[in-house]
Amino acid sequence: MTEHDLRAGVCAQARSWLGRREADGSHREIIRIYNQITPLPRGYKLRYDDPWCAGFVSAVAQTQGLTPTRRPAAGWRTTPTSRSRAT
Repeated sequence: MTEHDLRAGVCAQARSWLGRREADGSHREIIRIYNQITPLPRGYKLRYDDPWCAGFVSAVAQTQGLTPTRRPAAGWRTTPTSRSRAT
């Protein structure tokens, strides 16, 4: 697979999830994929009512077979370090 193919796959996956929302529950598939990542980024399992933007990015990476050493972390609001960043 070329870098171009990989980038195209990532973009296609992200586009396929456009319009997913909490209101109708259509975002739950993304949360389920994120929660299957092992180990979970920051060791945090997303709940359906958590902010899920970073989880979205990690789920896209997961579907494309990417295993980067630094995936975006989810659950910022629940981590002690996020409080210090917000101040």
